[in-house]
Amino acid sequence: MATIITLIRFYERTRSRRLWWDDAWAGIGLIFINVLMAALGVDLENPGKRNTPPPFIPISIMESVSGKHSQATQIALYYVYAQCFYAVVWSARLSILYTIIRLSTGTLRLILLYASAIFLIIWAVLFAQVWWMCEKEPGWKDKPHPQCNLGMEVAVAQVITEILCDAFLVFVPLRLVWKIKLARSQKIRVNAVFSTTIISTTVSLAHAYYLVKMGGTSESLSGVVECSISLIVASLSVIVALIFRISTEEQSPSLEMETTPSIITFGGTYRHNIQPTVSIRSSGIPNEEMNPPTIVQLSSAMNQSLGKSGSTHCLVDDFEHQKTKTVS
Repeated sequence: MATIITLIRFYERTRSRRLWWDDAWAGIGLIFINVLMAALGVDLENPGKRNTPPPFIPISIMESVSGKHSQATQIALYYVYAQCFYAVVWSARLSILYTIIRLSTGTLRLILLYASAIFLIIWAVLFAQVWWMCEKEPGWKDKPHPQCNLGMEVAVAQVITEILCDAFLVFVPLRLVWKIKLARSQKIRVNAVFSTTIISTTVSLAHAYYLVKMGGTSESLSGVVECSISLIVASLSVIVALIFRISTEEQSPSLEMETTPSIITFGGTYRHNIQPTVSIRSSGIPNEEMNPPTIVQLSSAMNQSLGKSGSTHCLVDDFEHQKTKTVS
C-alpha cells in the first residue's frame, strides 16, 4: 500500500511538473522500504530464531527452508533490515518537513532548513547506535539465528527523538496555516492532513514496546508497519490534494474553463506567476494593501501568464473567492 500511494504521488507530481526535494525524500523512502521487505523476506527463510512462525507462512514451508543461509548472510540481513528501518522512517519525516518548507518563507523557512539538518544528524546518530550496540557485544553473531538485542537504550532513543520530531512536524504546519486567511473548513482540512503524523508516533511507540519486550517476528513486523505508515503519511498531503482537485473538476467543469478551481493544495502548488495585476506572497494570498483586481483584470492576467514557467509556493488556489469579493 505504501509503495502504491508513493507511486501515485510521483505520477501526480511528474504530471504537474512539481517535483521537489520532498518528493526526492519520499523516493528514498520508497527505495529503502522495498530493500527492507526483500531483506525481511529472505530472513524469514531462517525461522528458527523465532518462537512462533509468522501466521501468513505455512509451518511446513518454514521448516523445510530453515537454516538455508550462511551465518554471515544472516548477520548481513539483520543489519540491512535494522538500517533500512531508520532510512524509511526518517526519509518520510524529511519528506513531510520539506513539504512544509515549500509553504514557508523568510525566517521560518530558514529555521526549517536548520531543522532538516538536525533531522539528518538524529538519523546518523541512530544509524551509528545500532553498530556500537551490536558490535560491543558480538556474541549474538555466533547464535544459530543471529539477531542483536538492541534493548532499552535504543528503544528510549527512538521514542524520544520520534516524539519530539513528530510534535515539531505537527505544530509548525498548524501555526503556518492558522496565520493564513482561509475558511474555517479549509483550515480544519489542512490541519487534519498534517496531524496524521501523530499516527506515525503511535505506531513507533508500539514498535518500541515490541523491541524491548518481544523481539523476533513481532519486532520485525511492527517495524514494517511503522515504515509503511510513515511513508503513507508522507504522501497523504499530495493524495488528498489530488482527490479534492478531481472532485472539484467533476462538480464544476464549466467553471474550470474560466478560472482555476478553489481547492486546497499541499506541498507547493505549481502556479503560473500572475505579475501584471496581482502581487502574490509566498503563501499564495493576494496582498491586502492592493485594490482588489476586477474580473477582467484577473482573466487578462491569467491569459498573459499561460506558457510561462514559474512556480509560487501556494497553499490555496482561490481566484473564485477573489472574484466574489470583487463583485460584492
